[in-house]
Amino acid sequence: MESCIYIHEDRCAGCGSCVEECPQSLLSLDISRVNGIQAHPVTIAKPQLCVGCGRCANICTHGVLDVHRKHRAR
Repeated sequence: MESCIYIHEDRCAGCGSCVEECPQSLLSLDISRVNGIQAHPVTIAKPQLCVGCGRCANICTHGVLDVHRKHRAR
């Protein structure tokens, strides 16, 4: 199975909870950008390495992360 992660960067409050929760250490706050609510949004540098555990989405109180698992075609 492949994972797909989508980040609603415009709603991210930049709290960093998801960054701390990611067991793969794939997430980080993008300090080079500020979104519409004046926060540094979370970003993922290598989404292809996401295992799809969903821990980031579960801890996010703003509903910023959507994690989906996709079946690979055989």
